[in-house]
Amino acid sequence: MEKIKFGVWGFGRMGAAHGKFYAMEQDKFELVATCDTDKKRLKQAKTEYNCATYTDSKAFLADSDMELVVMCFGR
Repeated sequence: MEKIKFGVWGFGRMGAAHGKFYAMEQDKFELVATCDTDKKRLKQAKTEYNCATYTDSKAFLADSDMELVVMCFGR
């Protein structure tokens, strides 16, 4: 079975929690991209998951590696 490649849009408290949850199932999922306005959070994601990082949502959604997007941002 191939891994599902996913991205997290909003890498705050809940986005980071989703990243960790899916990382526990690393034989099934691979975090390939994150999007956030906070560059510190993106640096954390890059360090932990070696994934692409974006501050621009259009560029994030255009990432052709992603098969699934988890949206974790507030109102």
